[in-house]
Amino acid sequence: MPADSGMAFVLIPHLNPSHASKMVELLSKWTSMPVIEAEHGMVVEVNRLYIIPPNYFLAISHGKLQLCDPPAELGGQTSIDFFLRSLAVDQAQRAIGIVLSGTGSHGSLGVRQIKTSGGMVMAQRPDTAEYDQMPINAIKTGIVDIVLPPEQMPEALINFCVRSLVNTDVDRLEQAEGSSEIIDQIFGILQTQENYDFRAYRKPMVLRRIQRRMGIVGVDTLPTYLLFLRDRPEEATALFKDLLINVTSFFRDPEAYQVLERDIVPSLIANHSSHLPIRVWIAGCSTGEEAYSIAIILREAITAANSSFVIQLFASDIDVDALEVARLGSYPASIASDVSVERLEQFFFKRENENYQINKDIRDSVVFSNQNLIGDPPFSKLDLISCRNLLIYFEQEVQKSVISLFHFALVAGGTLFLGPSETIGRRDDLFETISKKWRVYRRTDTAKRESINLPMRKSTDSYSVFRPNSTPVVLRKRLKDITEQLILSDHAPAVALCNHALEVLYVTGPLVDFLEFPRGELTKDLLAMARPGLRTKLRATCRSAIREGKTVRTVDVGVNRGGLSTKCSITARPLFEPKEVAGLLLVLFHHQDSVPEIQPNPDASSGTMVEGSITSQDSQLDMQLEIELNSMSEELHSTIEEMESSNEELKSSNEEIMSVNEELQSVNEELESSKEELQSLNEELTTVNGQLLEKVTELNRATSDLTNLMASTEIATIFLDQNLAIKLFTPPTKTLLNLLSTDIGRPLRDIAPNFPDDTMLNECRQVLASEVSVEREVQTEDLRYYLRRILPYRTSENKIAGLVITFIDLTQRKKSEAAQRDSDARHFAELHESAERMQAILNTAADAIITIDLAGTIDSINLATGQMFHYDRAELIGKNIATLLPTLFQPDPDQYTAKSIATKLIEILGVRCEVQAQ
Repeated sequence: MPADSGMAFVLIPHLNPSHASKMVELLSKWTSMPVIEAEHGMVVEVNRLYIIPPNYFLAISHGKLQLCDPPAELGGQTSIDFFLRSLAVDQAQRAIGIVLSGTGSHGSLGVRQIKTSGGMVMAQRPDTAEYDQMPINAIKTGIVDIVLPPEQMPEALINFCVRSLVNTDVDRLEQAEGSSEIIDQIFGILQTQENYDFRAYRKPMVLRRIQRRMGIVGVDTLPTYLLFLRDRPEEATALFKDLLINVTSFFRDPEAYQVLERDIVPSLIANHSSHLPIRVWIAGCSTGEEAYSIAIILREAITAANSSFVIQLFASDIDVDALEVARLGSYPASIASDVSVERLEQFFFKRENENYQINKDIRDSVVFSNQNLIGDPPFSKLDLISCRNLLIYFEQEVQKSVISLFHFALVAGGTLFLGPSETIGRRDDLFETISKKWRVYRRTDTAKRESINLPMRKSTDSYSVFRPNSTPVVLRKRLKDITEQLILSDHAPAVALCNHALEVLYVTGPLVDFLEFPRGELTKDLLAMARPGLRTKLRATCRSAIREGKTVRTVDVGVNRGGLSTKCSITARPLFEPKEVAGLLLVLFHHQDSVPEIQPNPDASSGTMVEGSITSQDSQLDMQLEIELNSMSEELHSTIEEMESSNEELKSSNEEIMSVNEELQSVNEELESSKEELQSLNEELTTVNGQLLEKVTELNRATSDLTNLMASTEIATIFLDQNLAIKLFTPPTKTLLNLLSTDIGRPLRDIAPNFPDDTMLNECRQVLASEVSVEREVQTEDLRYYLRRILPYRTSENKIAGLVITFIDLTQRKKSEAAQRDSDARHFAELHESAERMQAILNTAADAIITIDLAGTIDSINLATGQMFHYDRAELIGKNIATLLPTLFQPDPDQYTAKSIATKLIEILGVRCEVQAQ
């Protein structure tokens, strides 16, 4: 990197916590930027490289570096993920995460957070890395923007920063000349290639994502990017993936899932019909973590309730690649930070590549489908819908339509589970709140049904289906509609179906005589559409029917239409049955005889009047005025009542606003408390992470030691659990017991060894019961000998958790012992033969020859000795030599050794005495 790139770099390498780091000195030789070891509270400055010190975790907050001790237990998080997550929170779209050579899946969690915050992610090309596991795991997340060799990264970084981060003014991009048309063309390219229309997405979010892609591919303007997009189909796919933001995790927002697990699922199971399946819809499931999380919660609750409900969980998304990952159900080892150990053991199994595979039982309960939430028909009769962190990307009107769609899809009392930044808006007439904090809602049993108009739904042409010698189906349907329409127009009254807010839900009949339908946006307010003269009586009639709960009819209501003041009657009827329309109001309008408006006397202009006509006209005028006066009086009375009602509603609204204000203050206090709790939790996590790192290091070391020990001993060893099922075995065991790698988990009794051993199973049970080890020699068919030793397997808590069986090869030892026995036998025979020859030679000598041991005990004598001392051979063998000369050796002849006897004989007798060692 150049020294003036305008960027600050933080390096998080793997460091030995117990040794001082030399990274500053080493890297200073390779970069012209100042290299600094990070200190607590240090302000991050551009054009500098900061190195994490050993045995610390590093974070960034408000542009300052924060050091903390490694947590005691790390879970699945490492110092790399710890820093990347803090970087995403602190810098948002200005954050860049780069994953380089390294082992394990470090960084995979952190780059997800950076992607969610709108930042950029790079990874080293795996074939250029000495250790490719970290880059490979990062790339497998599907969110890496750029994959390059390290030497090509500086140029890509500079281009991205110049084109994307420096010019972050989305408003400027939006207001550029022709930007709306260009964005529509970009949407058209995406719709053509990816079969999805993004016009329903919030425009600022779309522009930010387009701007990111412009920075990544090195494009400065929207027109240039449009040309780039047209020429490169792969860029359209990349933009499509970027706009979808496929970032999710298991049990995301654990407290929200606790609400689901504690308050929703148990009652759902308790009140559910036993013959019906539990139906759930996960909208926007991405790579499947959320779908499997809810499936696990349901399975646990069903097991706890001792029930046997069938789960039908539908998970939908428009990203085909993400759905493929979800269907496989294989996830990296880093999910251990989000999934408890108990759930990992119960619902996952570890594969050879260290990934966790979801169990078949959970996998089979989830159906993944490619479905457009705002364009395809929804699922129906659902008990639970989860749509988390998806609605925030839609425009406001589309959000309202989707909420109505969810209301339609749920059964009465069904649950809607949204993300923490999403709400149902003002649709509290459709849902009631279960958890305000975690956005959990229950569908209300309302009879109101709205048409679901989704702006992204494509209209399709209707085609006639012809049959031979018959009228087309479409034409026959059209004739049926025309006939019914004619009957309704001639005989049916004008009817409007409304709710208690006087919002029109359905209309039929000649309502145009009583209501005006304005141009432009259609209003649903019945009173706003009422023709002149009708509104006051209409309001009073409807209010009375709602208040009294019975049918109310008002006659002689004047309505002005087409220059004529006609009379009509209004009937308002509250509905109670059937259940689907309970709580609604049916308003009917009927024509009465038309009354012509009063016109001036045509003769008045000439000044001549007829007396009779004047009297008649005055009488008629008085009657009409009286009627109008009564009508005005009733309207005034009704207006006063409505005003009083409005005042009460205003008072109620004011109280509600005050209550909401108090709730907001309470929420603010809760947020402050939550902030303190989070700080405390962060400290705990820091401690826990450090402990876990130390434990993992010790475990890795112990595992390596154990592996090398078992490989070096070449002793066949097999580990059994308490049910005598195979847990682990060493390579030499494969040949001895005919084992395969797939035999782990099988009972020992199913294994056929290469030698007859009928006592092994019984002795295993004996050792489990007595906790005393047993040894036995066994012989194989190829004449090899083994010492089979069965020992109890003791845990660190000194509990018996199974058995360990070892087979020590005694073949060579047996051969050596047999050879030694043969050698000893031959040597003994030679000695015996030599002794016999020596004894024959000694018997021919005239001198007395006696052999004694070191203690002076006589071993042998020749014939001359017996003759000389007058003793038989049997009398002397085993006696001390001093017994031959008792007068010389007193008082205890047995105390003299061979050396002392010879010395004394020489001194006293002066005889020749030879002592020869044998």
